[in-house]
Amino acid sequence: MNSFYESLRETISNVEYMYGPTNCDPHWHQAVEILYAIDSDVYTLINSKEHILRAGEICIADCYDVHSFCSHGKNVIILIIPNELLNDYLKFKEKKHLATPYVTDSAACQKIVRLLREFENDHLSLLLQRGYVDAIMGLFCTHCGLEERADADVNLMQNVLNDLEKNYSEDISLNSLAGQYGYSKYYFSRMFNRFFFKGGIIHLGAVIRFVGYGPDNKVGNLIQIC
Repeated sequence: MNSFYESLRETISNVEYMYGPTNCDPHWHQAVEILYAIDSDVYTLINSKEHILRAGEICIADCYDVHSFCSHGKNVIILIIPNELLNDYLKFKEKKHLATPYVTDSAACQKIVRLLREFENDHLSLLLQRGYVDAIMGLFCTHCGLEERADADVNLMQNVLNDLEKNYSEDISLNSLAGQYGYSKYYFSRMFNRFFFKGGIIHLGAVIRFVGYGPDNKVGNLIQIC
């Protein structure tokens, strides 16, 4: 499964509410993305697992989850919550992850969708946005549950991405990255490839898009990692 990092998403600081059909390729970002299926047969993919939503069901792509949606021309509601509004949620869940990305219980879905619709008002104050986001994420934690992430490498690679973003203008080498996290360069290289490069296809461009472009970028050394 090929995927790309949607770097433009990180420039948006307000919650985005969208109503209409969707058809997006697999992608990932720091934001949380929520989809509510108004009609049945909405295709969803979250971290390589496919699922068809029925009318009234909801799925959530947590931070950094690789996800793809296709509603086959049918209208859906999508809410995208930027990372900076997720502080309370991230502190609450700590290193855990949602046990399932799907909410199918009718009563729970109705509670969540009522809150999603509050964002139809695009003039909500930041305080109200934070309050609604906390309530929405609290409901997901309640109805999806939290569990320890089975793949510790995912957490590691998320930290690597954050470091690359913060230090994009510095010289980056395989040895320095591996040493920073206490791994040999060979083991670290295998983890890096397993996380970012699916199906044997190297998507170095996705990582470069995450880091960003500029005359001071030193991303060339990332090729060593591949």
